[in-house]
Amino acid sequence: MKPLHVLSSLIVFFVIMPYIGYGGLPTDVQPVAFVLCVAAIPLLVYHRALHIPKPALLCIAVLFLSVVGFFAGTAFAERDLFFDARAIFGHLSSIVILVVFASCLVLLPATRVAGIADATLALIYVGFVLNILDLTEWIQVVVARAEFEWFDDQARGLTSFFPEQSRLANQMVLYLVLYWAIGRMNSTRLCLVLAIGALSGSGQFFINTFVLVLSTIVAAVMTRGQSTGNRFAVVLVLAVSAGFALVIRDYADDLVELGFPIRGIYAMRELLIFNLTALGQDNGFLFKISGLAQGLAAAYASPFSLELGAALYFENDHAALAAYEGLLTALFDAGRFPLPERSYSVFGAWVTDLKLPGLVLSILFAVSLHRQLSRAAGFSGAVATAFFLTTVFLFLLRSNTSDPTFWATVAALAMSGALSARRVAEEMAGDNGALHHEDISSTTGPVVAPSVGGSSGVA
Repeated sequence: MKPLHVLSSLIVFFVIMPYIGYGGLPTDVQPVAFVLCVAAIPLLVYHRALHIPKPALLCIAVLFLSVVGFFAGTAFAERDLFFDARAIFGHLSSIVILVVFASCLVLLPATRVAGIADATLALIYVGFVLNILDLTEWIQVVVARAEFEWFDDQARGLTSFFPEQSRLANQMVLYLVLYWAIGRMNSTRLCLVLAIGALSGSGQFFINTFVLVLSTIVAAVMTRGQSTGNRFAVVLVLAVSAGFALVIRDYADDLVELGFPIRGIYAMRELLIFNLTALGQDNGFLFKISGLAQGLAAAYASPFSLELGAALYFENDHAALAAYEGLLTALFDAGRFPLPERSYSVFGAWVTDLKLPGLVLSILFAVSLHRQLSRAAGFSGAVATAFFLTTVFLFLLRSNTSDPTFWATVAALAMSGALSARRVAEEMAGDNGALHHEDISSTTGPVVAPSVGGSSGVA
């Protein structure tokens, strides 16, 4: 299985660094990870190492209904076939990345996965250095639309090997979930991961961090079996976070004068003081929530219609457009109504295209993912729940269907139970190495079901 291990290692690298490829291609997400994942499927099937997490079954249903929507959709007479093909590819790639990355996590030793993740972290910091040295054009060779520039007003931070700063904030969540799922999180890695989000200086970093902290507190309160020490830690985190929030709220102008990025600091301040009207005038904020708002509006206007890539044609759907503008006006007193060509979230894409069936599938997706989590109690259970809530947040508001970062996060969460069972079995056996795939299947209990079709397991 050595060729499969090598290929799996490459897959882990390029899924974690999805924008590295041939920078001349007119797309942010480069196709390297998808091509390698497709190439790995026959080998994974042959070696009976293909794991299909249950959330992937919902993605398959979405792909099927999207294809039906392409042929059944009648709302728009003139269709953009290139855009439709890109929409179909987004739904297909989500399945491929989710299934193959989950299989690689089970197949590879945790030490190798951690080593690859460490190498990509180091590479990101190399990219930061290139940004600081004004050598971003070197990054543009392998990353499309790498557009880092120093701003006189400190608008945003560093980009590294990513098209824009907000992508690093989502990358931060992937690293946290991945290190936790494979049991290799430590204080050094935690600090390095948080630093990449902070150095991005994006509003998304502040939002993701806020959601992570809030989710951890909620999960700790809800999870049974908490020790006194863990509860004290939660109180301490709450106190520090509250102090940090007060500093941003009351001293945002002073922080900007010190060199902090304007976009992140001011966006967080408006959120903390519940100035929804100001957020409604922020075009970047409206773009980020447009997927959620478009999906809800489309489902309200025509709950049972199927229309592939409906976001591209949204302005021609007068009923959905009126509901969309009415929703943003009611919630944020919005002065503008962005209409991106594709939804800015997975949830938005599913519901905009599939309406009520998409909404049902989204709920089932969240329920299925939650059931895949490790059933650990106490602090470990609270962390699992916190990561789940944060991933749901990204599902609703940030990631799109072709973003490998999101699907890798889902895969790590979905396989956390199997990976946890493997660690327990290794500890009981006194073996520091990784077990073979067949051994894993026999130790994960209800997490991994018997093989389907003789070659794959449904986790």
